[in-house]
Amino acid sequence: MRLRARGLAAAEERDFWLMLIPELLGLLLLFVGPFAAVIGISTLNWDGLTTPRFVGAGNYATLFNDNIFWLSLYNTVYYTVLSVGVGTMLAFSVALLWNQPIRGMPIYRTLFYVPVIIPAVAGSLVWGMLLNPSFGTVNYVLNAVGLPALQWLQSPVWAKPGLVLLGLWTVGNAAVIYLAGLKGIPSVLYEAAKIDGAGPWSRLVSITIPMMAPTLLFNIVMGLVGSFQVFTSAYVLTSGGPANSTMFYILYLYQNAFQNFHMGLASAQAVSLLVITFGLSLLVVRFFGSRTYAYG
Repeated sequence: MRLRARGLAAAEERDFWLMLIPELLGLLLLFVGPFAAVIGISTLNWDGLTTPRFVGAGNYATLFNDNIFWLSLYNTVYYTVLSVGVGTMLAFSVALLWNQPIRGMPIYRTLFYVPVIIPAVAGSLVWGMLLNPSFGTVNYVLNAVGLPALQWLQSPVWAKPGLVLLGLWTVGNAAVIYLAGLKGIPSVLYEAAKIDGAGPWSRLVSITIPMMAPTLLFNIVMGLVGSFQVFTSAYVLTSGGPANSTMFYILYLYQNAFQNFHMGLASAQAVSLLVITFGLSLLVVRFFGSRTYAYG
């Protein structure tokens, strides 16, 4: 019996490794290999065609002395703070509304989620027309309520908020995740709070938000990483202008790689982006850590 058990265990272990091989190969080919290649290219002066020349940390030194690099980082941080902050509050509020027993709610959820599945280029073009200073619907609404029309994408001041507004169009994706989290909160907690005389605001602050900490953590980290990779809207609508006010990090990386053919410099930007996003994500996880596991 022992020999048979050992044979079954050995067979299971063999099958485990056989089934794991495709995953390991995928990890090696699609992540580890490209990641190592990017780090290697970041040490080269290379245009992608001619013979590369090793420069060590020269690309990083060039990058950190580049004013446009720091401007692109500032623009991206500005966009991230605004889009993640406002987007989190908006998506969470929408999820709270979706969680109410209102007739026809599945239809409302579907309509609100539709922008998520619209191609990014098509959505950007639509918002380009909505934000048009001459005939755009957004300015028409502002004038209707007595507010002045804005130049939006033609103004260095309002271009980034305009792109943030475009990004908020797709908060339905995060709202669905928040709704799933809300459905997972035990109803007995709310019933006990009602018996103790807690009102809607007290229940929200004392029960809903603490119990939603894991979901908030996930969405904020994903929003943070996604915002640092904003590219399509700026590329389609502004190309980094006006006056480099929408020159985001990934857009500048793209220009260095595929317009200026500075592959080494672009790779250094990619490695720097990985370090920045990892560091910021770690800070967010540490901030939510005790709150998440205390209530998880």
